[in-house]
Amino acid sequence: MAGILLARNNSRIIGVVVNDHEKYEGRVLEDGFVMSSLNALSREVNEKGYFLMIKTTADISEIPVFASMWNMDGLILMGFCEADYEKLRNQMRISFVVYDGYFEKCSKVVNLVINHYDGGYQAGKYFKELGHKKALCIADNFICMDKERKEYKSQRISRL
Repeated sequence: MAGILLARNNSRIIGVVVNDHEKYEGRVLEDGFVMSSLNALSREVNEKGYFLMIKTTADISEIPVFASMWNMDGLILMGFCEADYEKLRNQMRISFVVYDGYFEKCSKVVNLVINHYDGGYQAGKYFKELGHKKALCIADNFICMDKERKEYKSQRISRL
């Protein structure tokens, strides 16, 4: 099958690579955000007549091999760090986008992100309407998006 796909101009396959970070203990596909995202991506890809192929790995060096083996038309990457995306951009010819990545500086990588600021604002507004004066934000770390969400929620609740 791989040989046939390589001989064709396109495979109609969109690959999704999800970082199976050690914090998931080998169960990244059980994460609610990841599964909801994959479900939505699957619907969109199917509607356009493409196929979705999912791979989990914590090793970014597997990504170029995975993409070229199946002659993928594109890739969607989830959960890796900014330096990994920059490295991949420089070593891969295949187009890819980052799904909800975190970038501290402007990058040449296409990044589809959640609006953390607006989400924090909406959460703060909702809690205030319910009469709450304090909110608890539970996260497994205090970096990147989790840090922003907590800071925005705190700022918004105090300003509302």
